[in-house]
Amino acid sequence: MSSSTSLFAFPLLAIALALGGDGCGPLPACSSGTELGNGGWCQPPSAVHLNTVGFLPERAKVAIALQAATTFSLVRADGSEALSGNATGPVRDGDTGMDVWTIDFSWFTEQGTFHLDVPGVGRSVSFRIDANIYADVTKTLMLGMHGQRCGAAVQLVHDGKTFSHGVCHTEDAVPWEDQASGTVKDVTGGWHDAGDYGKYTNNAAFSLGMLFRAWELYPNKLATLTLPIPEHGGPLPDFLAEAKVQLDQLLKMQRDDGSVYQQVSEISFEGFIPPTFDTGTRYIFGFGTVQAADLVAVAAAGARLFLPYDPEYATRCLAAAQKSWAYLQANPFVSANLSGTRHPGYWRRDDGPERLWAAAELWETTAGADALAAVETKLGTTSVASNWDWANVGNLGIFTYVLSKRGGRDLPLLATVSGNVVGSANAILSQISTSGFGRGISDYSWGSNGSIARTTLNLMVADVLQPDARFADGAVAQLDHLLGRNVYGRSFVTGLGHFSPIHPHHRPSAITGAWPGLLVGGPNGSATAWTDEQGAYEQNEIAINWNTAMIFGAASLMP
Repeated sequence: MSSSTSLFAFPLLAIALALGGDGCGPLPACSSGTELGNGGWCQPPSAVHLNTVGFLPERAKVAIALQAATTFSLVRADGSEALSGNATGPVRDGDTGMDVWTIDFSWFTEQGTFHLDVPGVGRSVSFRIDANIYADVTKTLMLGMHGQRCGAAVQLVHDGKTFSHGVCHTEDAVPWEDQASGTVKDVTGGWHDAGDYGKYTNNAAFSLGMLFRAWELYPNKLATLTLPIPEHGGPLPDFLAEAKVQLDQLLKMQRDDGSVYQQVSEISFEGFIPPTFDTGTRYIFGFGTVQAADLVAVAAAGARLFLPYDPEYATRCLAAAQKSWAYLQANPFVSANLSGTRHPGYWRRDDGPERLWAAAELWETTAGADALAAVETKLGTTSVASNWDWANVGNLGIFTYVLSKRGGRDLPLLATVSGNVVGSANAILSQISTSGFGRGISDYSWGSNGSIARTTLNLMVADVLQPDARFADGAVAQLDHLLGRNVYGRSFVTGLGHFSPIHPHHRPSAITGAWPGLLVGGPNGSATAWTDEQGAYEQNEIAINWNTAMIFGAASLMP
């Protein structure tokens, strides 16, 4: 989470580097639908808008054109025609008012590299049809998470370019309520939350919740995923090793009474400097029940996920979860006091969704009757949201409850809640069918791309409860949208797909060029309100909870 006030601290040389120009003369203005490129030029979108990374052989394959299309050819890399067909349409996209023509070649299963030729429209970018497409996407997105590490040196290589920074933020941090003493509490580690260098408990826990759900649904796929991280080859699978980096930091945020701190940051947003140059005093702000419930949820889940690999760590996680659970039982809502900071990130006015999630995860781990009673009481008044974010983690608790193999649940309630999950997925499918660009929700708030990615959880949990190929194809459509089947015809993930963002609102990227594997926030305000500009933090910032939602979706489609 960042503020426009921090832009004034960005050195002029870094601006020139981030824009890719030489700093000598004005950059051209780009017409609507085009974006500023690395050399100060404007690049139009591809004539045919599709997933610019590629498609799975056995799943849906859909592209669109924004001009009248009648026929199309699918062409192999050697120039031979693989198939030809007819486009359909037009369909009016309600979000943009645009007419789009649909090119559907879902029945084609041959693997290889292809492009589409559409007479009267043009040629698409080249893409792959490959069973491993989403293993590659997952790896790149996890590389993005690795790049967000705080308190450690980071080095990663993508497409032949090295990105690195030294050890940062080793003095995390001074508790705000005890600042006069200057005492530093060790809350080092974890991930930088977004384009700035703050760390926020509730969003970090939310992000872990989606990674943990991916692991529990797809352990066989993710256990063999290899990542270029220092822990590779150790006792933990790479996927869990990267997640543990954040869980370790959250455990440090717990207070002696079981309450949990909310935020680690400076008073104001830091300037656009490398993380190693950010040496201002960092404070720990606020503590309360929202944060305690979030810790209960991820620590309880971590206790069962890490048990096969590190029983001692699992025991530590469970003890932390139970300590904060006791704090929750003794305290009604306690609001974290964030008055000392000028950027109170992810502030909450109630803790109902967090308590539901905490109870569900603790029950799943321990079979505790009190936790089950707590979650079932809250389920009676909680709906399943199709469009949800960090302020509504209730879906994560709902998914844990309905997917559990434990007995003892209220069976009529279980049937109702399971039906509501499937109903939310069907509502998403209905929206996809009427959207020219394949979006499962019609909403353009801050981080709308993350909201699109999160629909994959609803769809794939529903697929477990009531198997239906339409749910997986719906998840494909969401990732298609994020990787190029959108109004811009370009990928929203840095370093992945066609003309991916090159100016994200992300401090390390401002210095060295766009770090890879980061999903930008996307349109905010309307379907066409996005620009690839560093200053456009409301549209082009990155955040860990957007990345982890897309990681879930990509992992669900791995072979």
